[in-house]
Amino acid sequence: MKIKLVPGLFALGFSLFIAAAFYLFSPEPDSNFRRALAITALLYSLQSIGGMIAVSYETERIGMIVRTCALTLGGIGLAFLTLAALFSTNVPLVVVGMGLMILFQAALTYAISKSGQ
Repeated sequence: MKIKLVPGLFALGFSLFIAAAFYLFSPEPDSNFRRALAITALLYSLQSIGGMIAVSYETERIGMIVRTCALTLGGIGLAFLTLAALFSTNVPLVVVGMGLMILFQAALTYAISKSGQ
């Protein structure tokens, strides 16, 4: 696995953009829920986008599988954040839910990269 700098900076910028959008999208003005939503959106989108474009893997097959999983799980995570922003103001729900998604995606990426395909 090798990390590429320029695509990594692009992933960071795009993730900051997504986090700012979720910060502004939250209905609660100046609350801990708004901050938690933005921080979890930043971390999750950085992991998903960074894993898709900023990391090169040993083989193209492993890279394609990891990118597909990152895209799918990234969409699921952002859908969860959108639903949480619309219908909830529960900080632990967002933090624990996105924390589990981040751990699941990291474990899946590790398992696929070590599978030797």
